[in-house]
Amino acid sequence: MVNSDHRVLVIGLDSLSPEMMIKMREQFATYRLFRKFGLIGVLESTMPPMTIPAWASMVTGMTPAELELWGFRNRLTNSFFTYDFASSRNIAGKALWDTNNIKSVVFGLPPTYPPYKINGVMVSGLMTPTVGGNAVCYVSPCSLKPRLDSIGDYIPDVDPRKDYDKIFEELTYMTEVHFEMFRYLLEDTDWQYAHIVEIGLDRLHHIFWRFFDEHHWAYDENNSYKDVFKHYYRLLDMEIKKTSMLVNVKEDYIIVVSDHGIQGSCGGVALNRMLMDNGYLKLKVKTKASELTDLHIDRETTAWAYGGLYGRVFVNLKGRERNGTVEPSKYEDMINELTDFLLSINDGTYRWPNEVYTPFLDNGMVGNHPDIIVMFDDMRRRVFAGMQFDGYFPRERVMIKDDANHSKYGVFMIRGPGMRNMTGAPIVRATDFKRIILDLLLNNRINIEGVVGIENA
Repeated sequence: MVNSDHRVLVIGLDSLSPEMMIKMREQFATYRLFRKFGLIGVLESTMPPMTIPAWASMVTGMTPAELELWGFRNRLTNSFFTYDFASSRNIAGKALWDTNNIKSVVFGLPPTYPPYKINGVMVSGLMTPTVGGNAVCYVSPCSLKPRLDSIGDYIPDVDPRKDYDKIFEELTYMTEVHFEMFRYLLEDTDWQYAHIVEIGLDRLHHIFWRFFDEHHWAYDENNSYKDVFKHYYRLLDMEIKKTSMLVNVKEDYIIVVSDHGIQGSCGGVALNRMLMDNGYLKLKVKTKASELTDLHIDRETTAWAYGGLYGRVFVNLKGRERNGTVEPSKYEDMINELTDFLLSINDGTYRWPNEVYTPFLDNGMVGNHPDIIVMFDDMRRRVFAGMQFDGYFPRERVMIKDDANHSKYGVFMIRGPGMRNMTGAPIVRATDFKRIILDLLLNNRINIEGVVGIENA
């Protein structure tokens, strides 16, 4: 149990980048407020910089590898394309509210479905299922559901299959209800730590980016959705202001933070087609399937990839995979060969700044992890795992209405007691977030890289 005179309120804005925060500063007055009365810096996301592993790493202090979380879906051992979904089981017992039994209100933080019992209240976020359009019991304790339902319909995520007008209507309604529910819990609950994650900003970025970014390849200056970014950032700013009024910044800390940044998408790489044409991936029969399954893959395959905003490449390693073909003695050679291949990929327009990570090179025999993580063109190109494209570098959108990719740096802003005595720009790694929160709660101390004047007055 934490005995502290100070509380910490965290407002998480999924995918807010430093560049977007500055660009939208007229609508997002929160930036100007923290610049005057607090500290503004960056959050260095996880590798990979993805929503699920990033938020999970922040509240547990563990890396995606330690959590075995690489995204919404994670490969099952001894399979090519069979996977499990991320859930609260990946973080239960490891998160800061669990390890220190902190009285908490946790709202919408992924992955928290199914919500589990904590010392306080947990409302699950992304991946909460709906039945007949209504979310299942999304709160623990479940006895709170009728009261929350009276505030509005709980929507865990927007439906990108709808037309743009309906998506934006749903997006704004979802955000308003999330914050209103969260404020009710702040006023109704005895808490020391409160943390909301609003996914709506990420959905705005991904779905409406082509209407906002003049440099995007699909931008049309005559589009009807030019102003949706201004409207939504203004809405977010208003919700943050109303929520912040529930705490006393002379005694409590307010943190606004994001899990990663955002940027426009330039298209993608049909990576499995490239792996097939270069002899690494072997199929039993030719296919134009947009999503491969275990039934498509020949056991003579030496490497294959999962797609998404980044690429996960797996080696068919003997002794680890059921039908492994690569000898353990050749594993490092295969990794080096694939690394050179991946780094060389580009469409000929310019030399892409590709990045490759091999976090398990010394322990490749254990687990269901990717052997290689690859990000193409500084993550401006996503990875297509299907075989539906004839070329290697399609611009088509496989995901419905998605024209943005992530970037590696998010935002970290903090206000609270003693902040006037401090200067600098915080540099926070995702895995340091838990330690920083506990330092605030246990020691009333801001111990952050890049900040001068550590002891509070």
